Amino acid sequence: MGLPYLLKRLKEGDCTTTKELGRTTGQPHARAIIDGPGFAHYVLFTLGEKQGANRTIGTAVTYAECTTEAVKWLKDMEGYGYKIEAIFFDGALPESKRETRIERQENHAVKLTAYRDIHRASAWSYKPKKPAAREFIERSERVRKQARSDTAPPAFLVSAVLEALLDSEYADRTFVVPDEADRFCVAAARQACLDDVVLGVAIFANDSDLFVFDSGSATRVIPLNDLATRQEGNVSILTGIEVWPASLARNFVRPDLIEVAWHLASHPKTSITECVNLMHPGEPPNSLEWQEFFKSYQLDDQPQVLHKVRTDGAQRKLLNSLDARVSELVHQAKADNGMNTSAVFYMFLPSLLEDPDKASAWLVGGDLRGVAYEIVLMASACPNADIWEYKRRAAGIAPSMFRAWSSETLNPRFAQFSQLLQAGLELHKLGNDGETINCPTVEQWRYTAMQFALVAHIIQGWHLPSREEIVLVLTERQHTLWSVVHLSAFYQAAFYSLRILHQVMRYVKTVGGEFSQYVSGLEDRRSDFNVLLRQLGGMPNIADFFDVKEADGHERAAKWSPLAESLLRKVDKNWMPSRPTPKKRKSSGGDAVEKGGRGDGSPGSSNKFALLAYSNE
Repeated sequence: MGLPYLLKRLKEGDCTTTKELGRTTGQPHARAIIDGPGFAHYVLFTLGEKQGANRTIGTAVTYAECTTEAVKWLKDMEGYGYKIEAIFFDGALPESKRETRIERQENHAVKLTAYRDIHRASAWSYKPKKPAAREFIERSERVRKQARSDTAPPAFLVSAVLEALLDSEYADRTFVVPDEADRFCVAAARQACLDDVVLGVAIFANDSDLFVFDSGSATRVIPLNDLATRQEGNVSILTGIEVWPASLARNFVRPDLIEVAWHLASHPKTSITECVNLMHPGEPPNSLEWQEFFKSYQLDDQPQVLHKVRTDGAQRKLLNSLDARVSELVHQAKADNGMNTSAVFYMFLPSLLEDPDKASAWLVGGDLRGVAYEIVLMASACPNADIWEYKRRAAGIAPSMFRAWSSETLNPRFAQFSQLLQAGLELHKLGNDGETINCPTVEQWRYTAMQFALVAHIIQGWHLPSREEIVLVLTERQHTLWSVVHLSAFYQAAFYSLRILHQVMRYVKTVGGEFSQYVSGLEDRRSDFNVLLRQLGGMPNIADFFDVKEADGHERAAKWSPLAESLLRKVDKNWMPSRPTPKKRKSSGGDAVEKGGRGDGSPGSSNKFALLAYSNE
């Protein structure tokens, strides 16, 4: 997560070099090791910079565009003479990072509220004749664009890029590791320096921690955000900044940069030259804080683990099959292995773009995630552990607890989920006569996710959204309505909750463990567990799920409006299309929305879809 302003201070102290890093006519000259999460965010940043001002609430950059650009960027780097050695993604962050992560999510919640307020107050496009008015509009647009860029990035960005790389020619060089990615970048760089003395090593990352680690004598760190290109005739030239940690340490007469970084962190307003003067050879700082700081920049078993994931194909495949947050939960449970009778594990849910005045969109899918958590704990012999799920609450972050697991009801719940999931996947059947239209599998999954979102409205007693709002979400159309933003967040929460359950079931099916004693017929293809696992196995990847290409508005409305109406009737048999009215009503479930039926989510309800929603607040 880096030391604040370290790169800026290195630049001010003339400790960095801006230079040509490669050209398309050159020969291979370095092996590239890439910090995967930083790379994914860099791709989003570069695509976002190409966009002009617009009224859209969220970024107009799609997951599909990011995944395409990520693969293209790697090929471009090869053209500049970099041999792609490895791309590492976080699989588990250490406990020491928990407070920092909470602070980051709280900051996201504050920035979300600020952006919503700025967006609502923005002066929208018109054609002012006076220069002062035009200047005001332009300034308003710049403020709004900056506020939008300050919010959390798209929730599933890193996972989407990871999926794309695992489906590309770089799959054998892409790794989800049981730790922070940056430590494995260092371990791989050290090994690469030993393996080949001819080709140098370049770590591409934006994490300033990588300037501090001892990553090998022939390793340079190249900040992604400082990269640029220019053309000279038919030749493309890559330029940027290089930081050589080993060379800098020699200049400061130190074995590494850890002590330099310590003084920079301790004296945030002191220049790097002055910090170096504070050091005395052979007399490192004498404090517990220094010892902890020094320890944080030492490798542990990363070199050995790296060797294992590179040589053990089954282990690599197992690790690569999990998103970072799911992987982290699995590793917490494995590390405990039932040794602590009162264990507490943590799940940091992605920050969604939603209306901060409304309840967290993660109210959707709580039952699905709860079953996933229960499966992990039972497979790891931790059936009495609690799980704290961190998500937005108002303009802050608060955990909610999952506990009191019930293993005896697991098999019935698998059967129930299977039946309800199948019902959702058949929502493309329209009307009472069961008329069926041509409906690709990916669209069936979109209806299923929206079904979960609508059921949450029923259970919570919120007004159902309008047909038009549902169509906007299902077709991923750009819009300026916060009611649609919040509905989209519900939709995303449903999709990701199904994805969490699928990944956990697939993992447990592979590793077995203690879980087999709780599930009848785990090896029986016809068991409820395996039937549900096969259904979830049909889920599309992130980029495909959210990449909707539609033609003009009339065609879109003609195709999707009946499907949206079918969804509404499925979750509420009393739903009726609303009559146009100039007066909008407010509810706790969204912005101003059209009047609609509420349905009955009580335990005695005839609405079987009510079983899909679960509040853990």
